[in-house]
Amino acid sequence: APAPAAAAAAPPTEDDPTASRTARHHVDDDDDAYDASARPPSSGAGRRRGGGGAAKPKEYVKPQWARRGDEDATRVVLKKAQAVLNKLTVEKFDRLAGEFVALDFSSVELVAGAIDLIVDKAQRETHFVDIYAELCVRLS
Repeated sequence: APAPAAAAAAPPTEDDPTASRTARHHVDDDDDAYDASARPPSSGAGRRRGGGGAAKPKEYVKPQWARRGDEDATRVVLKKAQAVLNKLTVEKFDRLAGEFVALDFSSVELVAGAIDLIVDKAQRETHFVDIYAELCVRLS
């Protein structure tokens, strides 16, 4: 004989630990009603952080992305080199290689930075390795 349907089961009781929370908890509309008069009126004074007293205004610090004219010459040259490398393709190689070599790599730091940029691009864009190798030859 088939088992009796689930409708025959008794509803969960408060003592039953397997019963769902909503089944065990009975909400009476009058017991949990919100009473706005029970709360003291808010003056807004308790909402401030840090207690009383006058706070010092914070000193403005310009975000990194907004510092346009604050860059040193080394950083400017390396940004230009990166911009040329980002545009580099087989079709544009001769023109952009000339632009890259014409940049003012006047210090050891700048030459090392340019080589780092080329090596990073060559490692990330393996399909352009030949172009980056030729660029190094022209740079030498």
